[in-house]
Amino acid sequence: MVISIKNIKADVIVGTLDQERMYPQTIELDIEFEYDAGKAAETDDFNYAVDYKELTDEILEYLKGTKFYLIETLVSRITEKLKNKEHITSGKVILRKPKALNCAEYVSVEGTF
Repeated sequence: MVISIKNIKADVIVGTLDQERMYPQTIELDIEFEYDAGKAAETDDFNYAVDYKELTDEILEYLKGTKFYLIETLVSRITEKLKNKEHITSGKVILRKPKALNCAEYVSVEGTF
């Protein structure tokens, strides 16, 4: 089964410009992961499911303390967190940085495992 969490917003320090290093800016995340939900669906038992609220809260908490220069690094670290979660077999993280360029809606990076 695939779980998708779309458009998570977080304020982070990320970027190479002086202003980006001083003030948090809003990024947007899409997280998608796959796990074998057979037992959870069959039994309707939360103990066999991946708690996507807990996972989202954990990622948001992690983001509070980050200060990366590259969005590629940030996506890589979030992808690693997903990869290390029990039951998750594959996943994808898309990060959008809306104000990265004046001439574009956003710049995005995608990481998968």
